[in-house]
Amino acid sequence: MGNQTARSFKSVTKSQKQKNTQHKMISDTPTSSTEELITNFTKIPVTRPSSSPMSDMVYRCHVVEQLKDLLNNEKALMKRNLDFVENLKDVIHRISNTIGMRQNKNDVFRCGGLKMICLLFNQLASYTFDDLTEGSVKQKPWKELEETISDISYILYKMAEHTRARAVMITTGVIYSMWTVAQRFTNILELFFTDKSTNTTERPIARFYRLRLEANQQIESAIYHMNEIIELLSSELSLSSDLTDLFKSANRHLNSATTDEEEEVDSFGLQSCDVFLGFVDLPLTEWSQKGFEMFLENNTNPSLNLSLSDFDLNLHSSIINARTNEFLDRFFVKWNFDKSENQKAGFYLLKRDQGIGKFVLQKFCQLLYCDSLIFTQSDIQHLKDEWKSEVDKLANAGEDTSDMEFSIDQTFEKGGIKILLESLKNASTKTNIERLLNFKEIIVLNADTSLFDEFDENLLKQEMDFFFKENQERDNVQFFHHKKDQIKEHARHTGGLEEDFTNVFQSIARGKTDDFDVLMSTEGNELGQVDTEVMGDEKYALQSSWLISAQEMGGMACHRCILSARSEYMRKIFKYETSPKCLVKCEDLKWTNDMELFNKEVKSIQIPNLSYSTLSLILRFIYCGENILKIDAKSEGSDSYQLIPQTYVECLIASDLFLLYPLKKFCELQIMSQLTSMDEVDQEFAIMLLNIALTYNCSDAFKQKCSSYIK
Repeated sequence: MGNQTARSFKSVTKSQKQKNTQHKMISDTPTSSTEELITNFTKIPVTRPSSSPMSDMVYRCHVVEQLKDLLNNEKALMKRNLDFVENLKDVIHRISNTIGMRQNKNDVFRCGGLKMICLLFNQLASYTFDDLTEGSVKQKPWKELEETISDISYILYKMAEHTRARAVMITTGVIYSMWTVAQRFTNILELFFTDKSTNTTERPIARFYRLRLEANQQIESAIYHMNEIIELLSSELSLSSDLTDLFKSANRHLNSATTDEEEEVDSFGLQSCDVFLGFVDLPLTEWSQKGFEMFLENNTNPSLNLSLSDFDLNLHSSIINARTNEFLDRFFVKWNFDKSENQKAGFYLLKRDQGIGKFVLQKFCQLLYCDSLIFTQSDIQHLKDEWKSEVDKLANAGEDTSDMEFSIDQTFEKGGIKILLESLKNASTKTNIERLLNFKEIIVLNADTSLFDEFDENLLKQEMDFFFKENQERDNVQFFHHKKDQIKEHARHTGGLEEDFTNVFQSIARGKTDDFDVLMSTEGNELGQVDTEVMGDEKYALQSSWLISAQEMGGMACHRCILSARSEYMRKIFKYETSPKCLVKCEDLKWTNDMELFNKEVKSIQIPNLSYSTLSLILRFIYCGENILKIDAKSEGSDSYQLIPQTYVECLIASDLFLLYPLKKFCELQIMSQLTSMDEVDQEFAIMLLNIALTYNCSDAFKQKCSSYIK
């Protein structure tokens, strides 16, 4: 069926839906009250009607969407209507049975089914674990739900193999739901399924997935698949991903120009904005700060008066300072209408003699946050419309336009992208973007984009070569583990952002920065027991100096925008306990002379039950991402990042509070490495580690490592 097969099921017209007489639509179900909705629910056929223009997989996604929408309206359906639970389980099971096929994967991706299944998982995770008892987990409603969650986990596990699918999954927040469900499933296993089966025969699937499959196959396989998904998605949760969300949330009015589908974006980014850029054409004879101020002083034309609404590109000074050199001073003049003291925060107008276009400026600012140039179909159309308008203008003026062709790279060069790139601090980012200036490698996102990119195609070729080997022995398990390792390695990313913010963190750790708006400290600004042990060992001299500096300063200097972008926990603290950096922009207030334009408060946050050593490690990950091990490796020695095991144990627990899954995995690896290097491991310490591993759903490898030291 080609493109029609994989098109969004939302694009199927109402008349086409009405022709599906074999399919009772949800819209026909009475929904005037909760009881009517629960009582009158009729199962939706999961077999595609012959009259439907959809493929089997797209149709099943369509059914899931309807069931999900019903669940949105009435949560009690999951507990009070077994037909609904069975209907949901049946359609999800059919999707999971064939999700391994290339065309089916592509259909799920292109029709929007992947995002919808992730949102369904979020719904199920939010309320399906209440009031469980030893009796209820053996009854049919729970068993049906158990199988549904297991099948969804498998579907998402197969989809998470692909970069473009992971990008969609991250936007839904499903990683956090999976984290919660995996921990709850682990607790359910321990509470209700402790009577292990005597059948310990290891089947091939159990060996490959490293599962016991002794207590509860559905729950154990779901836990395995969820942990694998979390590991892959957490690799994608780099600074690039988080800061891209920060930029989007600060500039929601630009979303129509940066995405091809409407998304609901939180405004946490706007709350921490303190730099606002404007693009206004003023009749200045000299585009300098002095010339601009003279124009404002002498201007008598009301139509040329500036207003706050002229400054519609919302940014963060800490991002600009970390990523550029003299960006604001070189390309902008500052509007000091409030006569505030000299500071980076403020309203800036683009100098119009630089030859920089508004669209190019927006894309460059987005580049500062996401470290790449990504264009949507609407972006391309916007550029084409501008080009056509220019061609028409030249043609009307009598000029020959027959040789003029639309070219994105020429449009961007003409818009000043090259001089903007000169302000970048990071050489690798600059080199990568200059390499892309021919725009042959730019990703264009649209509804017809295939799930499979070049990496996927190469992986598929390897798989075909492996399975069609003749007269050669094949180790299937080894091959699939190798494939998984390739996918995980491909998911990891470090680049210019990590390098730039590693430098920022080094300044923070040494107390050599005055550019901050948050001070994070331990409870009472006291050094913990772990800190005392660190400071008593000469091997950790560098860390000791950081701890002393932090305590003397009253905490570790941080940036609100970075913390809120990287940690959901910190985002909520700022949302409910602090006011926006610029009330006039965030609250749409009219500025008066007696108002403070910018909130200059330095927010003090105390984190209980943490040492400064642990807090330092958390902030190190927040700022440095995958570069966490590379800090000071060249200048201070390769051991500069190592800490005592107790620090990593404390940080492993704290990673749950801050919702930083990659940090949790990092701490596991560090603890295991240090356990291996110890001559003797204390029994009580090993037992404590195992209890923590079980409580916080750590990896099987970590649990086994801890168990091996218990005699």
